[in-house]
Amino acid sequence: MSVDRSVPAARLRGMAGATAAARAERRPGIAVRLGVSVVVGLVSGIFGAYCYHQVGTSPLSLNSLAHSVGLWVFLAFVVSLGLPSSAAAGLSAINLVVSVASYYGARAVLINPYNEAFDGFNVVLWSGCALVGGAVIGLLATASRNPKWLGALATTLVVGMLLGDALIRVRNWGPDLASATDVVLAVAVAAVSVRSLHRLGQVLLLTPGLAAVGYLLSSLPNAIQQVLVVH
Repeated sequence: MSVDRSVPAARLRGMAGATAAARAERRPGIAVRLGVSVVVGLVSGIFGAYCYHQVGTSPLSLNSLAHSVGLWVFLAFVVSLGLPSSAAAGLSAINLVVSVASYYGARAVLINPYNEAFDGFNVVLWSGCALVGGAVIGLLATASRNPKWLGALATTLVVGMLLGDALIRVRNWGPDLASATDVVLAVAVAAVSVRSLHRLGQVLLLTPGLAAVGYLLSSLPNAIQQVLVVH
């Protein structure tokens, strides 16, 4: 005599759906995540403006953080973790654009000991980079949760961007606070994304090559800026 398994299977599906719905309810809504993304952008931009005026010759000078993209890359990655790809791309882009506007706005209004004029050119340039780069970082944040090689590739590309920025700092200015911060943040990205020894092995395997890619990506905004200024 055959056994009807449809009812237990339906119950299991119902339980799984209820569990997923309960998890979704516990997650912050998109409006809350948007607010967090904007606040983080405002604070990081103002902090960057503060660091910009902390001029000093010490490798531990905060000034180096104002000339590094590492902190902003890390924050754009974190604010979009756990979101669907479209929402993650949007929130990361918004976060970085707000950071840029806040940074230059604070330099012109809040923290401006030298009475600098508002730098509209760089606001437009870096906001464009923020839109594109933020969307990419958001997509990488979503992909980093993929259990297959795509997840390892996404995680390591963000790690590579941070290590690439550190290499740029060391090559041009020597070891400093910004380069050390980049390395710490790269480890932090791996820590929040790697959930197994297998994934850790994948990330370590991919890191050398993607650090080189990250070096090129981190160099791109400054290269575009130099080309536009010359022409």
